[in-house]
Amino acid sequence: MEKFLFTWITTIYLFTAPSLASASDFDAWFKQVWVPIQASPQYEGLDSRIKSANFESEAALLRSPWTTTSTLSIDEARPIETENETREVRTHIFSNELKYVFDAGTLASMNLGVNYVDAKNQKNPFVPNSATDAKSRVYTTSASLSHDINREGNRGFSKTSRSRNQDLSLSNKWNIIQAKLDLELQIFRQLLDYYVARCKLERLEDSKELVIWVLKRGEAQVKANLISQTNFLSFKDLETSVERQISGQMSIVDGYVVNLERNGTKFVSSLLKASEKHRFLCSFPSSKDPFAETKNLLNATKIEGTEFPSAVSAGYRKQATEKSAKIQRLEYKPSVSPFVSGQWNNSIDSETETGSVSLGVSFSWNIPGRKGDLLQQSTREELESATKSYYSTVDLNNSIIANLKARLVAAERTYQVIKKSESSSELLLTALKQELAIGTIDPLNYASAALNKISIEQSSLEVWSTITSLHFEVERYSQASKL
Repeated sequence: MEKFLFTWITTIYLFTAPSLASASDFDAWFKQVWVPIQASPQYEGLDSRIKSANFESEAALLRSPWTTTSTLSIDEARPIETENETREVRTHIFSNELKYVFDAGTLASMNLGVNYVDAKNQKNPFVPNSATDAKSRVYTTSASLSHDINREGNRGFSKTSRSRNQDLSLSNKWNIIQAKLDLELQIFRQLLDYYVARCKLERLEDSKELVIWVLKRGEAQVKANLISQTNFLSFKDLETSVERQISGQMSIVDGYVVNLERNGTKFVSSLLKASEKHRFLCSFPSSKDPFAETKNLLNATKIEGTEFPSAVSAGYRKQATEKSAKIQRLEYKPSVSPFVSGQWNNSIDSETETGSVSLGVSFSWNIPGRKGDLLQQSTREELESATKSYYSTVDLNNSIIANLKARLVAAERTYQVIKKSESSSELLLTALKQELAIGTIDPLNYASAALNKISIEQSSLEVWSTITSLHFEVERYSQASKL
C-alpha cells in the first residue's frame, strides 16, 4: 500500500504536474480580462482626450475669416441757438461692417450704413425767412483693403500663429498617447505579476499532497520506532514551512489585486471571475529557443528613440517654441500697411451723391523697450529648455530600448542556468525515487528534493514573466511608433 501511495504521489509531481504548460493559457486568460480595461473610466478618458486633441489640432490651422459688426445709435444734440433760429437735431444711425481676413493676413472690409437726421428748427420772429424744420436720409457705402507688408504674408504673423497652435495641439495629443501607452504597460505588468503569483500559489498548494504523504510516512516510522519523536519534528517543520510559503504567496496575490483595483471595481470583478475556474499554468514556448520570437521582433521593428510618442510630443513642443519666438519678433516689428479705401454717399432727400477714394500707407510700431528685451530673453531660455528637453527625451527612450535588449540577454542567461538546475533536479529525483523504493533513504530527503525542484520552477516562472513582458512591450512600442 505504501509503495502504491509513493508511486501515486511521484506521478503527480513528475508527470501530470505542469513542467510549466503552454503560454496559450495566459493568452486566453489575458484576453478575458483586457476587454474590461478598455472600458474603464481611466482608459476611456485617455481615448476621449486623444479625440479632443485631434479635433483641436485640425481646427488650429483653420481660420474664422469673417467678422460682422452692427451698430445702432441715436444722437441728440442740445438746443443750438443762432441769430436766425433755435435748432434741435436728432440723428439715427445704423451701420453694418463686414470684414474678411485673407489667408496671408490681408484685411478687407465693407461698411453699409443709413443716417437719418431730424432737425427741428424754431423760427426767430424778428428775423424774416428763418429756417424751417428739415429731415434727411443719407445712405453710405464704404470699402477698404489693407495689408501689412512687414509682418504678414506666407510666413507672417497670422500663419505662424496658426501653425504654432497646431504644434501645441499635436504635442498635447502625443503626450496623451504616451500616457495611454504607459498605462497599458503598467496594467499588463500588474496582470502578469498577478498571473505568475497565482501560478506559484497553485504549485505550492499542489505540494501539500507531497507533505501529507511525508507526514504519514514519518508517523509510521515513529510508531515502528524507526525514528524518534524528536526526528519527527523535522517532518512537521516541513509542513510548517510549506504552509508559511503558501500564506505568504496568498498575501502577495491579494496585494496585486489591491493594486489592480485602481483600474476600477468592474475590472477587478471581471478579473476575479475569469480567474475562478482558470488553471494557472506558466511555461516557455515549446520551441528550442523560447527567446527567438522576441529577439526577432526586437530586431525587426528597429525602434528609434525619436519615434516614441514622448519624443514626438517633445519635438512638436520644440517647434511650437521656435514659432513662438518668431511670433514675438514679428509683434515688435514696425507695421507698414499700404491701403486703399473708397466711400459713396447718397442723400435721398436732397438728391445728391458724393464719393471719395483714398490711397495711402499707415505706419505703427510697438516699441519693445525694456519689456520687449526681457520677453525675448525669456523666449530664448524657453527655446533652449525645449531643445534640451527633446534630446533628453530621445536619450531616455534610447535607454529604454537598450534596457529591453539587456533584459532579454539577462533573461536568456538566467534561463540557461535554470535549465541546467532543472536537469540536475530531475536526475536527482529519479535517483532518490529508486533509493526510496528500496528504503535506503528517508522520505524527508526525497520531499526536500521535490520541493527544491518546485523552487527552481518558481525561478523559471520569473524568466517566463520577463520574456512575456518584453514581448508585449516591444509590440506596443512598435505599434506606437507607427501611429
